[in-house]
Amino acid sequence: MWHAAGFYDESDDFERSYSVADFIGHQHDGVHLDLAWRDRILDKYGLEYFKASELNAGRGQFAKLRDDPNHLDRLFSKREKELFGQIKIESIDLMLEFKDLLIGIGVVLMLPDYSRIAKEYKAAGKPIPAPYFFCFHLVMVESGFLMNRINHRSSAQQQGVLRPVFDSHEQYSPRGKSMFDDFCSKNPLTSSCLLPPHYESDKDYLVLQAADNLAYECRRFLLTGIRHAHSRAHGYDKAEGGNAQDLQAQL
Repeated sequence: MWHAAGFYDESDDFERSYSVADFIGHQHDGVHLDLAWRDRILDKYGLEYFKASELNAGRGQFAKLRDDPNHLDRLFSKREKELFGQIKIESIDLMLEFKDLLIGIGVVLMLPDYSRIAKEYKAAGKPIPAPYFFCFHLVMVESGFLMNRINHRSSAQQQGVLRPVFDSHEQYSPRGKSMFDDFCSKNPLTSSCLLPPHYESDKDYLVLQAADNLAYECRRFLLTGIRHAHSRAHGYDKAEGGNAQDLQAQL
């Protein structure tokens, strides 16, 4: 029996969307991405960690790369746009180099829709899970189906199990075991080849930073598609303007 690893993280803008995404593959390939992430992203740009939302806003670890770290609300300069765009492209290109080794899965929940449904369910006395748990269940279902498909094509000696590794979360990590037990009780088939999840720091497991990047890009991809569809429906297709909070160049 072999062990696959899944590295999961979440991304949230608190108003429009919430996402959980992961990379699944052999543990060795996860280690290789971990090493490449440190060498080609963190060390290259002098970062302690990478968080996609901080890159997009030019804050956190990326504030020191601004023209004036004391005025982070200013619009990005041409140099800042080019530098942050370069880092963004390099981080995505690095993930794509592992596309034949690690499988990416993403779930995006539109928060306005979720809020409307949650109110309807609450009125009916049927509460629904918080966005984190909602996305957790969906991405774990897909992870379980993936492992089952792999095992279905493999001999008895080559069956695998998946160990999910989630980024530590102050609010949700303590509930990890009960969350997984609840998932298993509701999804006996997809949970049959899943091990209980571990919660680790993304500063120790750098692949979690790549998962954060994937979750962020899944959100942005869906939101951009919705915006363009709305623009076409109203007879125009104008690129959204930007500011220091939205990586003006619309990278």
